[in-house]
Amino acid sequence: MKKGNKLVLVGGVALCLVLVGLATQVIKAKTEVVSSALCPSQYPTAEAATASFQKFINDFYDTHPGASLGDVMSARHDFYVSHNCTEELAAYKQYQEGKADPATVARIDSAIQGH
Repeated sequence: MKKGNKLVLVGGVALCLVLVGLATQVIKAKTEVVSSALCPSQYPTAEAATASFQKFINDFYDTHPGASLGDVMSARHDFYVSHNCTEELAAYKQYQEGKADPATVARIDSAIQGH
C-alpha cells in the first residue's frame, strides 16, 4: 500500500472513531433528557423521584428567575398533565385539598425549601 493511501486510511478510521464517540454522547444526552421526564411514580426509589423533583425545581427557577411558588406548582401540574402522571395528579389533588400524606408533604416542602 502506498504511503498516501495509508494516511487516508488512518485518517478515515480516526474520523469514524470520533463520529462514533460523538454519536454515543448524543444518545446518552437524549436518554438523560427522557429519563428526567419520568413521572415520579416511575422511578425505582423515592430518593430518585425526589432528586428529579429537585432538578425540575432548580431548572424552573434557572429558566424563570423571580418565579413564585405558585408558578412552580402550576408548571409541575402542567408536567403531570402532559406526561399523563395519573398517580401524581391524584396526589396533587389531595395536596391541594390538604389531605396528602404527611410524609409526602414533607418531601415536597423539603425539595422546595432546598432550592
